[in-house]
Amino acid sequence: MGRKKRVPLNPWETAYTTREDGHYIRLGDSFLESKAVQGLNHATFRVLIQMIKACAGKKEFTFSRPYYTQKCGLQNRTVIRAVDELEEKGFIKVVHEKYSRTGNKYAWSNDWKGRK
Repeated sequence: MGRKKRVPLNPWETAYTTREDGHYIRLGDSFLESKAVQGLNHATFRVLIQMIKACAGKKEFTFSRPYYTQKCGLQNRTVIRAVDELEEKGFIKVVHEKYSRTGNKYAWSNDWKGRK
């Protein structure tokens, strides 16, 4: 069975007035309302949203410094702390060794669901 026709975003869901967004993310109510997500600090939540955007629906994704400095609008050290918090709280796992010349590769984890 093929995909259904794309439904454009409502005008209040996009910053564009004349065209539609080429990419958008999905977030479930239960995700946003979970204690684990609500317990994240604001900078970490911003980084989480950018990671969801960067992954484009894939389980494994690259989150490189050039990407997050352009998209997050946060200091490098703040992003590093946020990524460490997301890893510590079970949202992501490091797939590719940190401290290499290529962007860090991460995978989504469901471990956050069992934590309080």
